[in-house]
Amino acid sequence: QCSLKTLEIAKRLAPKRITKSGLMLGLGETVPEILEAGRHLLSVGVSMMTLGQYLQPTSQSLEVQEYVTPEKFQDLTRKLMALGFEKVLAGAYVRSSYHARETFSGLGEARTCGNSETCTGI
Repeated sequence: QCSLKTLEIAKRLAPKRITKSGLMLGLGETVPEILEAGRHLLSVGVSMMTLGQYLQPTSQSLEVQEYVTPEKFQDLTRKLMALGFEKVLAGAYVRSSYHARETFSGLGEARTCGNSETCTGI
């Protein structure tokens, strides 16, 4: 809830600024849970989402429950785009900043990225 509130405030303070969030998959989450998270993000104005594969960083960290297939990433991308996201990047090696420059410049209209820059043509 705290993260959603932060994203909501960011969007309210700068409505033209792109907001994005990401999820790491492979810890036992279900497709309905992922889509529910997407709906929550859309409800606070998030327009971009990334989905990547969780990888256990240390033996003391949570274990991977599932290695997500490329087909499942594609299916989730289609479903999240149908919900209303402008851009969804999903894949095993996708991380929060995955191809950020190319992604932001690929969004249709020029939007503020911060520091008086526009996202197109970066």
